[in-house]
Amino acid sequence: MCCVSLPSARAQGQRPLQVSFSPATPQPGDVARVDISGKSGERIRATVFGQELSLHFDEPQQKWRALVGIDLDT
Repeated sequence: MCCVSLPSARAQGQRPLQVSFSPATPQPGDVARVDISGKSGERIRATVFGQELSLHFDEPQQKWRALVGIDLDT
C-alpha cells in the first residue's frame, strides 16, 4: 500500500523510518493521514497505490505528514 524512500538513510546506516496511518486500517472511502518519522530538510518520497504523496513537515511533532484519499474501488 505505501512505499517510503530515504536514500541517504540507507547509505549512511541510519535508523529506519517509522510510518503510521490514522486510521490504522484505512478502508475504501476513508481519508487517512500518513505520518513518517524524520527531520526537516531530509528528502523523503512516499507513494500510496502508485501515486506520489505531497508531504509536509510538522515541525513541533518532527514528522512528515500527508493526507490520502482511499478510492471506493480499492
